[in-house]
Amino acid sequence: MRVLEIKRTLEGATKTYACRAAEVAADHAVLLYTLERPRAVGGVALPGGTLTVAYYWIDRPYNVYHWIGPDGRTLAYYFNLSGATRIARERVEWDDLEVDVLVTPDARARVLDEDRVPVAAAGRLPEIAAARARVLAEYEDVIRSVEAASRARFADDALPRPHS
Repeated sequence: MRVLEIKRTLEGATKTYACRAAEVAADHAVLLYTLERPRAVGGVALPGGTLTVAYYWIDRPYNVYHWIGPDGRTLAYYFNLSGATRIARERVEWDDLEVDVLVTPDARARVLDEDRVPVAAAGRLPEIAAARARVLAEYEDVIRSVEAASRARFADDALPRPHS
């Protein structure tokens, strides 16, 4: 089933991405998106064919993109700090707080994009700080559960197999 991921930025822009739904429930969603072209994020190379397994929750101030390369290996976990997340059958909408946390497979975390918060969004800095603190406190447990969920849920069909 197709689901739209709708991201609203702090500057008021809206970005929409067509994804495949793996699971959509009232309080969480798991969406799939395959990168057609290579790109790099925070120094991590994401080749074409990289699978994004995106996890969203309505009760967390973040969502997580689990990036799995065409060879089946985890490339990174990307935590988007978020405001409100709204989940419906055919769409997942969330407010992007601009700051992100990139976690590499060895569980090293780096905070990204703090300099990109618009001046007009200064009133949201306490919300951003609280979300960042929560991610930094929880990310090790979250990446373990995300990794296990991705592998268990999609091992037979959607995920590339790791090469030894």
